[in-house]
Amino acid sequence: PALAGYVVSPDGKWLALLKPWKNRLNIFVHAVDQDPRRAKQITFVEDRDIRSITWKGNEHVLYSRDNTGDENTHVFAVNVKK
Repeated sequence: PALAGYVVSPDGKWLALLKPWKNRLNIFVHAVDQDPRRAKQITFVEDRDIRSITWKGNEHVLYSRDNTGDENTHVFAVNVKK
C-alpha cells in the first residue's frame, strides 16, 4: 500500500502511519495540521514489514513485527520526539 494504518496520538496532535521505504512498510509521523508528504520517518526497517502500530502516550509508538520469519512476533517502541 502507498499509505496504511493511520493512528491518532492520544492528545490528538499527531498521526502515525505506515508507508513504504525501500519496499518495506515503516513508521512515519506528522502533526495533524501538517501535509502528510512532510511526515518524519521514525523507523528504518529493511528486512520485514511493520504490520501494526499503536501509541503509548504522546511520545512513543509501539509496533510489532516478525523478525526472522519464524512467526514469533515481537513488540518494539520508538520515541517520536527524537
